[in-house]
Amino acid sequence: MNRLKILLIGCLTITSQIVAQNLVMQNDIVEQQFGKQILYKDSNNNLLNGYYKIADNRGNFIDAHFKNGTKEGIQTNYDYKERKLSEKSFKNGKTHGKYKRFHQNGQVNVQGEFVNGNQEGKWEYFNDKGEIEVREFYKSGKAEGKWWKKVRTNSNIASFITENYKNGEHYGRSEQKDADGKIEWERKYTNDGSYWHKSYYSNGKPEIEKNLKDYKLDGVQKTWNQNGILLSMKTFSKDQIQQEIYYYKNGHKDQVHNYSYGKKEDLFERYTEKGIKLEVGYYKHGFKTGVWKNFDSETGRLITERTYENNVLNGIYKSYNEANKVSTEGSYKNGEQDGIWKHYNLAGKLIQETEYQIGKEISEKKYK
Repeated sequence: MNRLKILLIGCLTITSQIVAQNLVMQNDIVEQQFGKQILYKDSNNNLLNGYYKIADNRGNFIDAHFKNGTKEGIQTNYDYKERKLSEKSFKNGKTHGKYKRFHQNGQVNVQGEFVNGNQEGKWEYFNDKGEIEVREFYKSGKAEGKWWKKVRTNSNIASFITENYKNGEHYGRSEQKDADGKIEWERKYTNDGSYWHKSYYSNGKPEIEKNLKDYKLDGVQKTWNQNGILLSMKTFSKDQIQQEIYYYKNGHKDQVHNYSYGKKEDLFERYTEKGIKLEVGYYKHGFKTGVWKNFDSETGRLITERTYENNVLNGIYKSYNEANKVSTEGSYKNGEQDGIWKHYNLAGKLIQETEYQIGKEISEKKYK
């Protein structure tokens, strides 16, 4: 009988020593990192060994086990109200095994698994009602396979995203659909930074189509209105705009702009809604240059020709009458009328000459 008592007391003593916890404050723990390895020491520079309850100044604490200064086994985190926040396992100082994080109401928030410090296999995220919001897959810490995610719009309407990954990067097709299965956007990836994208209005009509290469806009970008009418077409190269074409609702061109290094360059065109050319000219380094022509909005006949230099009128000016003959001709200097300006009747006969000096009228002659 006495031997049995002694044996029981010995077992209890050993058990109590095994499960006994050291109570310490987080500020008393010293972390030392050597490469990827982290060692934990107490205030006396001793490596932590055994079970510890470690608290911060707000009352949050963790239950953890250490072996020769590294984390080993299960670590559980609690808040100041002793609500479980997370639970994870360690092996040789690395996260290894099942992982869980919790909402304040106790529902699982995140669950997954680590292998040698890397996320592995299926990971799932839940709301505080236990409904799944995200499903991910990993291989050696890199995204892999088909991912699924539920998102909500500003009006709290749910949509669902599916994405495909290969070796940690987007790959192949991704899409977002509403609760009724209608497509909201779709993408086709070559890698994370290179993909084709197209988004849609709620009625199924296309809204925007674009291409990215190495995270930069590249190629043609199109936009439509909700009726499926093309509104604009822009061409990019390495995120730099090259050309813009805008359209009227009837499909006719409105304006055409060309660019170089972000500034307007070369040909510019503007049209009426009926497709009649209104204006044509050229830019250089963002400024109007050379001869610009304006046309009648009904007939398309030439009305005026103006000459620009660095966005300022400089050079010959001509206007034309309904007989397609010159009605006025002269020249500008630094934006001001300068020199002899001539005026003609419909038959092309000279009827008036006016002389200007940098915008100021000097003399006038009229002819019968």
